[in-house]
Amino acid sequence: MSHDLVCEAPAEEVQRAIEAWMELAGGHVRVLLISAFGDIYFEATGTGVAVVDTWGLEVRRIAESVEEFERRLEDDDWRRGILVEELVVLAGERGLVRGAGEIFAVAPHPCFTDKVVVDELRVMGLAAWHSVCVQVRAVAAAGVPGDA
Repeated sequence: MSHDLVCEAPAEEVQRAIEAWMELAGGHVRVLLISAFGDIYFEATGTGVAVVDTWGLEVRRIAESVEEFERRLEDDDWRRGILVEELVVLAGERGLVRGAGEIFAVAPHPCFTDKVVVDELRVMGLAAWHSVCVQVRAVAAAGVPGDA
């Protein structure tokens, strides 16, 4: 798998990102993969493989086992879809470069626009992006004042 499609962050940065999500507090997770957009794919005891989906603002189960997840990763279409390969390529063509522990964040967050385009990508630290996403989730759940 291409290095451009994943984030290799220091363990402390990953831990801070995971701790931002209340539903993961106190649980033991084994990180399997972090996408260039900060989605964290992990194995949790007794629950199979789940993802912290930063665009969907949720933690959800995606495979019954690590083996099933690995089989899915072998499927080019599935892998390209979850890793949003085309957008990573476009970001590179636009000169966006991530350092160690950095991901592509989206501003404004896709929950407000229902889309992600390359011009909305920003380079950000993994833990900072997860903190932003948790805050956005709280705002989105509360509703926007004046919304009918």
